[in-house]
Amino acid sequence: MPKETLSGSQDLRTRLNKYPSHALADFFEFLGEKAPPTKKKRVQRLMEILLGDEVDRVWSGLEEWEQEAVRETVFNYAKYEFRPRVFAAKHGLPMWSDTDAFPDKKEERSGALQLLMLDNRIPRDLAASLRQRLTPPSPAQLVVVDELPAEAPAYPDQRSEFAHEYPDSYPLSVAHRARDAARELHIILRMVEQGQVAITKTTKHITAATQRAFGKALGADKAAKNGRSFDSCLRNNWVNMWLDVLGTHGFAFARANKLYLTKEGHQLRDGKFSESIRKLWEDFVNHHSYDDIDRVASIRSLIRGAWGGIGMAAVVERRRVVGKGVAACPVGEWVEIDSFLRYFAGEFPDFTLGYAARSGFGPYSRPEFDGETSGYDWRLVEGRYIMGLIAGYLGTLGLVDLAYTDPQWARKDVQEQLFIEAGRQLSVFEGLRCFRLNNLGAYVLGVMDTYEQEAYRSATPLRVLATHEIIVNDSYALDPADELFLERIAKPSGDHTWKLDKQKLVEAVENGMSKEDAVEFLKSRSETPLPDNVAQHLDDVFLRANPLQAEGPAEVYTVVDEHTALLIAHDKTMRDKCFLAGGDRLVVPANKVKRFRRALNKLGYAFPNGRIKK
Repeated sequence: MPKETLSGSQDLRTRLNKYPSHALADFFEFLGEKAPPTKKKRVQRLMEILLGDEVDRVWSGLEEWEQEAVRETVFNYAKYEFRPRVFAAKHGLPMWSDTDAFPDKKEERSGALQLLMLDNRIPRDLAASLRQRLTPPSPAQLVVVDELPAEAPAYPDQRSEFAHEYPDSYPLSVAHRARDAARELHIILRMVEQGQVAITKTTKHITAATQRAFGKALGADKAAKNGRSFDSCLRNNWVNMWLDVLGTHGFAFARANKLYLTKEGHQLRDGKFSESIRKLWEDFVNHHSYDDIDRVASIRSLIRGAWGGIGMAAVVERRRVVGKGVAACPVGEWVEIDSFLRYFAGEFPDFTLGYAARSGFGPYSRPEFDGETSGYDWRLVEGRYIMGLIAGYLGTLGLVDLAYTDPQWARKDVQEQLFIEAGRQLSVFEGLRCFRLNNLGAYVLGVMDTYEQEAYRSATPLRVLATHEIIVNDSYALDPADELFLERIAKPSGDHTWKLDKQKLVEAVENGMSKEDAVEFLKSRSETPLPDNVAQHLDDVFLRANPLQAEGPAEVYTVVDEHTALLIAHDKTMRDKCFLAGGDRLVVPANKVKRFRRALNKLGYAFPNGRIKK
C-alpha cells in the first residue's frame, strides 16, 4: 500500500465533476460510444465503466509502459499520484519529450491513460478497484556482477555532440574499504592524538601541508604518480570525510590551530574497530547539524539554489533510508550502481531531497515550464545524492567496497540537463560503477550479528639492526601509520633504510611518546629480535631526555637583600610555601600565594603593593 491512506486522494465522482462537460464528451469519443446528453449522466456512465467490469476494455487500450505506470501508481505511490521521474528511474526510461518510449507531456499519453489517471492522479475508489483486479508491479532487480573487469565500458549514451575525444573503456579502480578503513582510522587518530593535524584559524579546514601528509599516508600520492588523478582525488576526499566525522561528532576538538582527540576520541582509538565504526555510523545517521548534500556542490545548488533550502527533507531520515537500501544488497556481491538506483527508486518511491525535487524545479528550468516538463531527473538529483552517500560516507567508514572509473565523461545526462561543458562532472563520485556490501557493512547495518576484522598490515615489515638502522622490507607495502611513526623517531638514510635519531627521539618525548611506545613498535614489527644495544640506547635517550617534571605556574619575588630572603625561606611556617631561587629571589607556587601572604604578614613583612598579583 502507498504510505497515504485511501482518504489521501479524492474519489472518482469528485474528480470527474471538476471536468467541463465537453471534456467528458472527449472520453466517450475515445470509448467509441455516444456521450449522454447531460454532465450528470456522463459522470454516472463513466463511473459505471471505470468501477465495473467494463474497465477491462479501457485497460486493453493502454500501452505496455502505461499499464506498468498504473500498477506502480495504485500499489506504490502515495496518494495514488503518478511519479514520472521515479517511474523513469526505476524502469530505466528516458525522460525527454522527444522520445516515444515515455511521453513526458500529458497530451502525448493515450486516451485510456488520461481516463484512468485523471490529472496525473488515480481517484481513491478507482485505485481500490484496480488493486483488486491487477497484480502488483515486479520489483526492480539488482544486477550482480560475477567478476569485475579490468576496464569498464563507456556508457552507451555517453557520446554526445559536446564530446570531442572519448575512450571506449576506462581503467577500473577497486577500493577494499573494510580493510583500508581500519588502517585509515588508525592513522588519522594517531596523527590527531600527536597534534599533527594543523587547521586554518579562519575556516578551521586542514592546511595544505596536512592534506599532503594525509595524502601520502593514505596512498593518494602513489595513485597520482601512477597517472590516476581521479583515484588520488577520491582518496583525498576520504581524508576530509574522516575529519568531518571525527570533528562533527565530538571525537576531536580544535585548539589554537590544531585538532586534538576528546575523551570519546581516545575511547574510539582504544576500542574494537568494528564497534568504533558502528558508533561512527550511528552518530552520523542521527546527526542534524550538517547536511551531507554539501559534499556534492552541484546538487546542493540544484536544491538550495532553486528554493533556498525551503522544504528540505529531514537529513536523518534520508541517511536511514539509504542505509536500509544498501543493507538489502547481497553481502559480498558486486552490484551495479545504476541497477541499485532502479531498485531504490522502486522500493522507496517517496524518497526526495526536498521541495525543489518534488516540484521538479531545476536550476535551468524556465518559468513557463511546470514540474512535468522541466529538466529535472530523479537520477540527476536523488540518484547523485545516493551515489555520493555510498561512495563518500559509507565508503569512508568501510561499509562498502567500491569499483570506480575516471569521473570525466562518465554520464551524458550531466551535459544535457545541466548544460555544462563535456568532460566536467558533478562530483568525484561520478565515476562510481559498482559497490559491494562487505562483512563490516553487513555488521554495522544490522545484517550480520558478528564481524571478524580483516588483517590490514604485515606483522613484520621491518628489520632493526645493531647499527641503529631500520631496514624496510617492502616500502610499498609499509603501513602508512608505521611510516608516520618512523618519521618521529628516525631519519631516512636510503631508499629503504632509516636510522634512529637522538634529536627526533627527544622531540617525540616532548610530544608525549613513551619509551614503551617506541620499544613496542620496533619489537612488534621487526622480523628479528630487537638488538640489546638498540634497547639500551632507547633506555638512555628516554631517561636523559625526560629528567624534568612540570609542577605548574609560579610567581617570583625579589627580596630587599639575600639575608632577608634566607630568613623568610627557612622559617618553619614558610618551608612548604616558597623556595629560594638563588640570591635575593623567592619562588612561590601560584596555588600557594594566598597562604604565603598570610604567613609573610605574621613574620612582620608586607606583601608587595598590599595585594595579590593575578
